[in-house]
Amino acid sequence: MDFDNLLLSGCNLLNNYLITHPEVLEELQSCQTRSRLVQAATVLVIQGEKLARNDDINGAVEKFGKAQQWDNKLKFDSQTRARELAQGKTDLTPSPFPAKGKGSKKVSKIQSLSPLRREVWREVKGVASKRELL
Repeated sequence: MDFDNLLLSGCNLLNNYLITHPEVLEELQSCQTRSRLVQAATVLVIQGEKLARNDDINGAVEKFGKAQQWDNKLKFDSQTRARELAQGKTDLTPSPFPAKGKGSKKVSKIQSLSPLRREVWREVKGVASKRELL
């Protein structure tokens, strides 16, 4: 097995970890594929939203900006979204993941995600909850 194949195998084995830990994916440029970056962008948005709700506007804007670099389908103003989340005005700016159907906004946003993005969202949410307990 040559080095390139070994590297590819390692990246594939770490796929889910890299998606849910975008800061690690950012450092490992050789593991950055278009698919991984787009999926990790979802995690960056979730992280940014949490930062904004905790009044870290600059941190949120940075996460949103990186997410938009990685997934060009994410169309929203980072500054505005961060400020509105910090002020609790989440109804003013639509989520970058548009809701479909009826029901609560939070549930419909999650349901509108692809199965993999829902899995990533749940995993990130679980990690964040565990950290809050520590």
